[in-house]
Amino acid sequence: MANGSSLRKAVVATTLAVGFVGAVGAADVKELGQIDMSRPIPQGTCVADSASGKAFDKIEAIKKAHGQTNVIEANEVGAKSKVTNSPYAGIYFTSNLSPSSTKGFLGAGYVISSDFPKGQKGTKYCFDYSNEMTLLTSAITGTKVPNTVNKGEIGQALNNAMNRAQSKVGYVAVTSQRTLLAVDFNYKTGQGAYTTADGEGNKYLPLPLVNAEYSLDLPINYQKALGLLPERVAQADQLNRQPQ
Repeated sequence: MANGSSLRKAVVATTLAVGFVGAVGAADVKELGQIDMSRPIPQGTCVADSASGKAFDKIEAIKKAHGQTNVIEANEVGAKSKVTNSPYAGIYFTSNLSPSSTKGFLGAGYVISSDFPKGQKGTKYCFDYSNEMTLLTSAITGTKVPNTVNKGEIGQALNNAMNRAQSKVGYVAVTSQRTLLAVDFNYKTGQGAYTTADGEGNKYLPLPLVNAEYSLDLPINYQKALGLLPERVAQADQLNRQPQ
């Protein structure tokens, strides 16, 4: 049997060879007036530039209505990008940062993909996953894989990534389909992956990430609790003080 590291490499290689298949199938592009803001945003929902406005403004409006904050921002390797010759497209892992009914977890969050690299305003954003519960952990000071994803194939892969590449888990979610999702990355290099698996931690699929980092949007208390460097905390503090 292949160990977790070689299995992870094999899955990644296969994924890159055949091209990324979106987690959501056919995209369902909607205008803001067509989205029920009183309910969780369905997986597969997209917003795009149109005569009614820019995609970036639409996704920010949805996030605000649902109390969402970017937790981790990264570039997905091999994803389609509108930028000529760019192999990267931005991906954002969010949470409402409110306590969940499940002890130790925060509330709902999303995985949102863009058609432009991280840091640039995209012309289309899609909700790849709708997460019922989210968990923030430190990819800086963490010493173990969180229990929720420390099982099955995903647990083996995450432990191998931490031991061999110092790639630690920074975000965990239980999706609306009761599957598991984890983001791990090396805080110094920004390299990592976001990995999905079934509820038992098997049938896992790791998708490579680069430029992964905690978002400056995170409140200062979270920045400090996660162990970010003082200069990074100061940068976030300055950004959060700017008029919205």
